[in-house]
Amino acid sequence: MAVRGNVSRLLLLLAIRALWGQNWIQHDDVFNASGVPSVTFSCPRFADLDQDQDLDLILAGGSVDLLFLENRGTPTAPSFVLSDFVTTEIPNLLASSVAVTDVNLDGFPDLVCGGYNGIMVYLHDGQADSVTFTPYPAATDSLSVGFSPAPAAADLNGDALPDLMIGRAEDGSVDWVPNTGTMETPRFTSTHLQPTGIDAGLYAFPSLGDLEGDGDADLLLGSDGSGLQFYRNTGSDTAPVWSGDAAVVAGLGAEAYFIAPTLADLNGDGLPDLVYGQYAGPLQYYRNTGTATTPQWTYDASLFGGVIDVGGASNPYLVDFDDDGDLDLFTGQNLGDILYFRNVGSPLAPAWEEHSAPFQTLGHSIYSSVTVADLNHDGHLDLLCGDVGGSLYYYRGSDTGWQPQASLFAGLDLGYWLIPRFIDMDRDGDQDVVVGNDAGELVLLENQGSPTAPAFAVNTTFFQGILPPVNCAPAIVDLDGDGDWDLLLGGISGTVECYVNDGTLSAPQWTALPDLVTEIAVSQNATPAVGDLNADGRPDLVVGDYDGLFHYYENQFSPLTVEPSLPTARSLIRAYPNPFNRAVSLEIRTAAYQALHLTVYDLTGRPVMTEPVSVGRSVATITLQLPGWAATGIYLYRVRTVSGNREIGSGKLLYLK
Repeated sequence: MAVRGNVSRLLLLLAIRALWGQNWIQHDDVFNASGVPSVTFSCPRFADLDQDQDLDLILAGGSVDLLFLENRGTPTAPSFVLSDFVTTEIPNLLASSVAVTDVNLDGFPDLVCGGYNGIMVYLHDGQADSVTFTPYPAATDSLSVGFSPAPAAADLNGDALPDLMIGRAEDGSVDWVPNTGTMETPRFTSTHLQPTGIDAGLYAFPSLGDLEGDGDADLLLGSDGSGLQFYRNTGSDTAPVWSGDAAVVAGLGAEAYFIAPTLADLNGDGLPDLVYGQYAGPLQYYRNTGTATTPQWTYDASLFGGVIDVGGASNPYLVDFDDDGDLDLFTGQNLGDILYFRNVGSPLAPAWEEHSAPFQTLGHSIYSSVTVADLNHDGHLDLLCGDVGGSLYYYRGSDTGWQPQASLFAGLDLGYWLIPRFIDMDRDGDQDVVVGNDAGELVLLENQGSPTAPAFAVNTTFFQGILPPVNCAPAIVDLDGDGDWDLLLGGISGTVECYVNDGTLSAPQWTALPDLVTEIAVSQNATPAVGDLNADGRPDLVVGDYDGLFHYYENQFSPLTVEPSLPTARSLIRAYPNPFNRAVSLEIRTAAYQALHLTVYDLTGRPVMTEPVSVGRSVATITLQLPGWAATGIYLYRVRTVSGNREIGSGKLLYLK
């Protein structure tokens, strides 16, 4: 198969970029201002691991190895950053939950990890700049507490040795076990387990701390769906007795599942504050604004707020939905909701605010996906939703909302877990639909109707030559700037595949270029979306994953305004007025007469209009008016030769509607 010049230029560009940088740069702070990862089944703990007099964060979870975040702030204003100051890697299988205590009383915090095989103690090596934790199996080799127990630690019997509180996964019961060893050789055995009589239901997550300032350890308890529970220690220093007091934590955690709480003084006022993890991932922080004997809780988003986590199976789609010139974010998710995050920042610096309420009544099943476009050219954006059951749900937009139109996509058998994407694939002026499914199939629904009266036919041959990944999630973009569409395909492995069209719009030939996307990898089920989020003329990537997160990859390739293969004739293009309201004129100068064509794109890389240009005596002026449905914002224009399809110039336009 002949390889056209655009692929050769891409390969040249790859070679050039390999000398000085990456193709994509990951900036997840676009969707998580705190920088603290959101992991499912999050379980946070705090301790001064590096001995610098402030609290660091230890974070366990359901899908990641144990994470260590160094406090780069102060004892009164912490700031947590992922760091390699801890050199020990503790796998998730051994540490789905964690407690921190000085097990051997050497002055350094040790780890007690709960995992699939039970409880394991890891001892701190006493270093500060480069901390190592060493397994100490002798401490718990005679302790059997089932799979995935959740530990907490404190001195519960007054002997100055730390004891363990154990929450059970399988039945939600809570036991405690005294340390029967010595200061140098801690020991916890099943023969000394003592039941507390407390039953959390399922998946008990205990935490111990002196919440009332009376010198003994109280119990804070999370579970799989009952909110937080508090038990006051009303016993003695040597024999704890637990009495429930729901008022202390009334209403906290009621909206969450699998809650893992912890107590720590994070603002240096001498009062224990409350942080809890949850199934969904984001940490919740409540400052203790009460007194030493009577806690009160005030929610504070400053430490862990700002993260966008939809729970599971995030499925992003970028579109300027509110017509303000920047890209907004739609997504499906595992429970089937359609969520909408308005971009309240700018075309250069996005910031997100959720406004999902209008879409909560749309009907579909679980593991939803969504794509948005004006399908019937009536000036209103329409929605097409896919789901795990294999149905496509079309909702026609109007002034009053979105009305279901069942007939348009009825009777199609496209498999299961459908992910549709609106795109004018053949650039004939109407919207087609590209659909991926769970079996790794990619189908084009070709619009054989008209822009105002769409009618779709299944084209099963359009993507011949492509072997899509399982759970195929397509994104369509003109990566090489040759006027036809290329493909980015996410899948179950968490990676993204790239195919460039070396044929034509009507007769594509697909070439795999894996080196273009080697930097892109998420945990599982990568779902890419394309759009220019920093207004630099390059299509960036937002990738969803099975955990429900969003990852932003900034495009580092040459923008539309630059190509490695420079034109041989000198050219100059001037746009005026720019910004413009009604019309913009482009003055085009070249070294000789040429037949040209001009294309205007929106920030997602989709063409808005194409116009022929004839340049006589080396200069021409063309006046453009964008279509009436075009939104306020930044647009990109490109001028190319008809013969040879060579770019002679490009730039940006700012349209103020």
